[in-house]
Amino acid sequence: MSLLTTLTLALAPQAATNALDVASTTQFPAPGERPVLYDRPGDGKLWALGANWKASFSPEGVLYVPITPEDQTPVPVRFELDSATLAGRELALSAPTSVERNGHAVSIDHGPVRETWNLTPFAAEQTFVFDELPERGDLVLSVDLTTELARRRDGRALMLESDRGAVRYGGAVAFDGAGRTVDVERVPTADGFELRVSANFLAGAELPLVVDPIVSNSFTVAASNRPQRRPDAAYGLAVPGSGHESAYLVVWEEPAGGLDIDLLCAFVSDSGGVVPGTVRPVDASTDVWRNPSVAYDRANETFLMVYERRVVSSSFFHIHARRRLHGQNSMYIGGVVSGTGTTSRSNPDVGGHDFGLTPSNNDFLVVWEENTGGSWDVMGRRRSPDGGNSSPILSIATGPANDRLPDVSRGSGVQFFGFFWHNIVWTRDLGTPTSSIIARRATADGTAMTGETTISIGGGAYGAHASETMAEPVHADGSLPFVAVFKQPAGGFDVLYSRQVGNSGATGGGNVTQKEGMEQPLNALALGIAGIGKGAAIAYTANVDNSLTLHISAGKLSQALSSNNYLFGLGERAIPVADDLSGEADFAFASRAEGGNVFDGGAIFWSANGILQGAYYDGPGGFQSPTLGVQNCDAIANSTGERGWVAAFGYPSALGNKTLVAESLPANEFGYLLVGDSPTNVLPPAADGRLCVTGNFGRYIGQVQASTGEGTMSFTIDPTAIPQPTGTIAAVPGENYYFQVWHRDGSSSNFTNSLQVSFE
Repeated sequence: MSLLTTLTLALAPQAATNALDVASTTQFPAPGERPVLYDRPGDGKLWALGANWKASFSPEGVLYVPITPEDQTPVPVRFELDSATLAGRELALSAPTSVERNGHAVSIDHGPVRETWNLTPFAAEQTFVFDELPERGDLVLSVDLTTELARRRDGRALMLESDRGAVRYGGAVAFDGAGRTVDVERVPTADGFELRVSANFLAGAELPLVVDPIVSNSFTVAASNRPQRRPDAAYGLAVPGSGHESAYLVVWEEPAGGLDIDLLCAFVSDSGGVVPGTVRPVDASTDVWRNPSVAYDRANETFLMVYERRVVSSSFFHIHARRRLHGQNSMYIGGVVSGTGTTSRSNPDVGGHDFGLTPSNNDFLVVWEENTGGSWDVMGRRRSPDGGNSSPILSIATGPANDRLPDVSRGSGVQFFGFFWHNIVWTRDLGTPTSSIIARRATADGTAMTGETTISIGGGAYGAHASETMAEPVHADGSLPFVAVFKQPAGGFDVLYSRQVGNSGATGGGNVTQKEGMEQPLNALALGIAGIGKGAAIAYTANVDNSLTLHISAGKLSQALSSNNYLFGLGERAIPVADDLSGEADFAFASRAEGGNVFDGGAIFWSANGILQGAYYDGPGGFQSPTLGVQNCDAIANSTGERGWVAAFGYPSALGNKTLVAESLPANEFGYLLVGDSPTNVLPPAADGRLCVTGNFGRYIGQVQASTGEGTMSFTIDPTAIPQPTGTIAAVPGENYYFQVWHRDGSSSNFTNSLQVSFE
């Protein structure tokens, strides 16, 4: 049996008082630049030299040394595996005698445990591998740290930091070959920390078993002595043979004093921080430039940035655009998109193309809001990858209503009905109790546009964002849908909602599924969505419980079938990416899929104390989690103060086992899984929680268990044996089942939320 524990490290200079993760100002080499280099000086040590770090590997341990500017002394960190215990018994570690290298993997053999470091130019990934486990029980890995860096807990992360930088060890999750996952407890010790995997999880674990950080390290995009704010980003997949790597283009504002605002942009590597020498001004004049947006055209390898511009002598803003080719530092002369004159235009957004491979007919679509005197309208215009406007100004939403805050999908997504499409959403009658969300779709070649679709009628809904067109499922009207997310007041909070939107050909409006409430309570501020091929992921900035602490969280939207139409809801609990944002709510959220890479990953960029930061969001617990089903029916807080939460992992086939994991439960309390074929929402008198499943009702009595010390339970769902009152039945493709965990809670009991799973 193998166990893999991953720790990704890097260290960078610290700006102001912010702790930066290892990849803070890391830069990735262009093709042809050097890989990791190695040297054996003859003293038994192997030295490795990366782009922003170096390290020595020996039987005595590993010394990781960050490379810092000449005026700063690096702060090294020594790692040494001290012990490993299983079921309370210490495994007999043998003293290593040598260090072996196979390519860029360096291994130190401890007997029952093999420590391996996988090295890249900008990161060193530590793993512990168990080829065999003699028994099952609690597994504890004890790692000693020797460093001058102070330790601080940051949410689920462990920070090692000083005024010269920091190392961040993110929250970890264990998952096995069946897709079962559980949070890994990390306990600080006097000499380092312990990683603990519970016996309950290991008892039923299938191979392979992996323990991995949830969110990758953050990094600083570009150091500056001016505040950096309002970022936007787009991913660009490099064309094979182009001579450069795939990367994100990030654009942001920097105030220059008074009303003067500059715009800057930089390339950020797909794997390791800012590309050296690529920070460039989009504009550095004394005009006011603000609210940037960016998108990518894969076929032409072109990024288009759009923004508001107001010349010093004018009182009116207009929409301008400027191009930057992938992998190049030159900036092309920009131009006006919206027209000029005495009409104010604002809030621009731009959509590009990710799957279209033909350089022609791949125009960008720029949208904005325009004050026509009596009301606000949503306008648009196509702009070609070679820099010119390729259509007249388009009237997307005009009339007596106030149509504002337009948003267009970052990419066009998958082709259907013979076209690639851009998806447009906006808010009608913003700021009124009757405001609603409207959508239209436009073909990427500019030949057609659908009629309006009302996504949310009234209720004060606002701030919508649109994903690109998804690869599946097929909408009830035969089109491929997109997902719109928006905010709407509910119970004193701005709550997030999602809806699936299709169209009825080139002219008709589309059907929209039932809206699904996401995780609450939270007071949502900024909101973003990123398409990931067959689904979407969301990120949001929020004040939880109306507190003053802002945070960014991200989670994956999954699908379920409802009345012969698919709906989208939160498939797993949203994961914190950054906390304590000091009042800065804006962020940028970009996926690789929107830039032409089908790999389900992406990056988030935000401002922390005026410094632009970024984090990659991949791996288990991130975009790649094989989440199953849609969250349904909120739980009521249990004695821990948290609401129990369930998530399922696997694929929606009616064959093959799935795994359901419950978390945020009281520790060491027994419980079991419930299932029904209908939803409900009742408060049983004998419990403190909410029952959410009914109909043909069953209990997984054979899997009664106690929660772990971390408050988790894990269950196996066999679709061919769904418990019912009179036995078990097999799920039939197209059927919905609702799952929920009941658990003891001191002298009472409670429930988690419930999960709707549609089997195929």
